[in-house]
Amino acid sequence: MYNLRGHHLFCLLGYRGMGYSQEYVENMTRLHQNLRDNPQTWIQIVKGPDQLCEKYPNSGIYHCQNDNIYEKDAAILEILELKIGQILY
Repeated sequence: MYNLRGHHLFCLLGYRGMGYSQEYVENMTRLHQNLRDNPQTWIQIVKGPDQLCEKYPNSGIYHCQNDNIYEKDAAILEILELKIGQILY
């Protein structure tokens, strides 16, 4: 099971192998490919940093804790009618 925040659901839909750093891209690519290869994989919706944020580069401002990002998460979850803690598969 993966833990993902709201806006990362949309990031994964349009993912094209680019990101903030090589380590971030490798992590995102691995997760993206696993979900494509195993669509039955469970995902739990979380509030705040998730398994993709774990590899966000330590090169300045850590945007995963930014209020703007939390607002994006909330807006996307509202549109998708999903809740924090919900498990999808």
